[in-house]
Amino acid sequence: MRPLKLTLSAFGPYAGTTTLPLEQLGKGGLYLVTGDTGAGKTTLFDAITYALYDHSSGGVRDGAMLRSKYADPGTPTFVELEFEVRGQRYTVRRNPEYLRPKARGDGFTTEKADAALTYADGRPPVTKAKEVTAAVIDIIGLDYNQFSQIAMIAQGQFTRLLNATTEERSKIFRKLFRTQRYQKLQEALAEENSALTARRAALNAKLDAVLAGISYDAADPEAEALGALSAQMPPDAVTTLLEGLTARQEAAAAQAADALAALDRQLSTLQTTLGAAEQAERQRQEVAGELAKARSTAQLESAKANTRRKTLEALDAALTASEAELATLADADTRRVELEAEAARLAQRETALNELARSLTECQHRNTAARTAQEAYRQAADRQAEAHSARDTLERAFLDAQAGLLAQTLEEGAACPVCGSTHHPAKAHLPRTAPTEVQVNQAKQAAAQADSAAQEASAAAREALTREQEGRAQLRKDAEALLPERFTSPEGPVPLTVSLLKTALAEENDALHTAQADLKQRQTKNHTDCRRKKELEAQRKAQAEQRTALEAQVTATQQASAAAQAAVQTLEARQAAEQIAQPQKIAALKAEQNELLARRKALAAQEKDLNARLLPNRRALADHRKLADQRDALDARWQWVNALASTAGGTLSSKQKIRLEAYIQMNYLDRILVHANTRLMQMTAGQYELERIGAENQRSQSGLDLGVIDHYNGTRRSVKTLSGGESFKASLALALGLSDEVQSTAGGIRLDTLFLDEGFGSLDEESLEQAIRVLSGLTEGDRLVGIISHVAALKDRIDRQVVVHKERSGGSWVEIVT
Repeated sequence: MRPLKLTLSAFGPYAGTTTLPLEQLGKGGLYLVTGDTGAGKTTLFDAITYALYDHSSGGVRDGAMLRSKYADPGTPTFVELEFEVRGQRYTVRRNPEYLRPKARGDGFTTEKADAALTYADGRPPVTKAKEVTAAVIDIIGLDYNQFSQIAMIAQGQFTRLLNATTEERSKIFRKLFRTQRYQKLQEALAEENSALTARRAALNAKLDAVLAGISYDAADPEAEALGALSAQMPPDAVTTLLEGLTARQEAAAAQAADALAALDRQLSTLQTTLGAAEQAERQRQEVAGELAKARSTAQLESAKANTRRKTLEALDAALTASEAELATLADADTRRVELEAEAARLAQRETALNELARSLTECQHRNTAARTAQEAYRQAADRQAEAHSARDTLERAFLDAQAGLLAQTLEEGAACPVCGSTHHPAKAHLPRTAPTEVQVNQAKQAAAQADSAAQEASAAAREALTREQEGRAQLRKDAEALLPERFTSPEGPVPLTVSLLKTALAEENDALHTAQADLKQRQTKNHTDCRRKKELEAQRKAQAEQRTALEAQVTATQQASAAAQAAVQTLEARQAAEQIAQPQKIAALKAEQNELLARRKALAAQEKDLNARLLPNRRALADHRKLADQRDALDARWQWVNALASTAGGTLSSKQKIRLEAYIQMNYLDRILVHANTRLMQMTAGQYELERIGAENQRSQSGLDLGVIDHYNGTRRSVKTLSGGESFKASLALALGLSDEVQSTAGGIRLDTLFLDEGFGSLDEESLEQAIRVLSGLTEGDRLVGIISHVAALKDRIDRQVVVHKERSGGSWVEIVT
């Protein structure tokens, strides 16, 4: 990736629009970004990473913090970068979210964050911030973390990797080289190993539970071996013991079953004899019992018949009473309709009286309006007369003063325009109170306005009087229509006055309210009558239905009573006619039966106990075979997964404790050190070389620690013992080595430009020269390396420079010196 042109607007310290033609720096070599402290040198690198990835170069400032505090409110904030990748040109433009003045009205509005990526070949542009960032990553081949480590190395990033702990360095490598997939594999294997171990323990627990449920007699010949069964024993040995136990229990159960069958046959013969004897006795007792029951039933049915006849008589009386009361309420529905019609008529009259009262009120309002309009007309006429009088007075005074006005223009020796004389011995004088022509015109205008106002007032008075007369006529018509008896007589119409109409309305409303109150009482009573009528009609219907059912019940009970009497007679005849046989020796037969039953109970208990042990033992044998087979299959996978999990997790006994992810990261670190030491040896004249320090013992999980070899005295020590200048060289070499390795692992991606934002002030003259040589070596093959620094020696050694100037009034500007 090679930047070609960078444009900043209201971004950081750059208040206006600043364009930096980076293409002028060429395609290779070193260039220096220098200038005043705080002028905005690092902001140039921030602008590049912000345009590409929506991040600042150091990762400490987001887009919302990059709005220039020196910019005019109307100046937009954005960064636009034109860059080249593999000969193709692209332009990315991005702006943060910030406040800007409203296009209309006062105040501010929020400008939303946005981004766009355009292609030089005419393809449709990519819009929206996330989509643009994804497209940039696809074009360059690096995400922000990789770019910030290998192309845009910001302040403080050099020593971060050098002095990091193993855990911190592991996190850095996990992001750069995506080794989290190995960590996930470790975790997945550990999780599965844990799950398989738990399942294996659960199966052993189930096997122990199955074997613990084995039931056997203490006198069994294998009782001692059966008591020692466990899940740890070979499955074949357990199966042999269980098969022998179930075979012995099956033989004993079969023997008990045969003896029980013979006893059951003997019991069956005895029970047949005993059953015949008991049947004869039951028949004798049954006839006696049936006869008593039949007599009781006959008495009960006779009593039922008498009760139901009395109930039927009472129901008939109630029906007669209901019919009589219904006859008195026959016209209730007709009266309800009449009352509803009367209520409607009274409501209609109430509405008409209210409407007549409203008309009276409106008529009074129109009368008041007419009097007001007439008074306004009289006042306008008075003002009209006053205006005419004032106009005529001013006009006469103005004409009377014309001689004085003419005399003011006469000069001795000049002819008079009236008499022609050239001598003017007695000129007329202009009165001091004479009006001017302007005053006369104003009086005329006032008189004209008074005329117009008087005409308008006259028209308004006529209109108000007409409305008042029309309203009064309509009110008379409405009153005669609604109250003809009050406002018409054989002698002619009765004069209509407000007081008369109000009195009539009050009396009519009183009469109406009295009629409505009486109607309400009659409606209440009618409502009660109608409801009672419905209740009686429903009651009559229910009583009629009840009577029909009750008549059927009376008939049925009479028939049942007759049938019961007939049954009593039949049983009495049967008892008298039949000769019931005497009971056999039932007691002796029952004693023999009880003896056989006791023997059978003992034998059945023995068989039940044998089967109670045999059935669960058979299930235990089957369950043991099934669970043992499952454990064998599980053990095969557990042994395989356990070995993998121990290997990947670095927990193998007698082996170095290195996790799979740590092993991969160690390999990456070794390859980084190969690149880094090539440059460190150059910068230190062969004195220092970085090395990876392995685990101190087999129980440690380290392996990413760094040490330094001092070839001058043959010692090895921690990198934290290096001096400031030595630490900077080691950090720079390590950062450049990391840049080389990340480019290699990212698919051979080549970056045509490298940016370093780090001070070189800790280096002496010789070290600085060595560092410059190393950085110059990076520029081989058309690579451009940009450095931000204040070191004066670098200004003398590097000709191409980007110089940032800081204005006293605020804001910065930039120029390229080649």
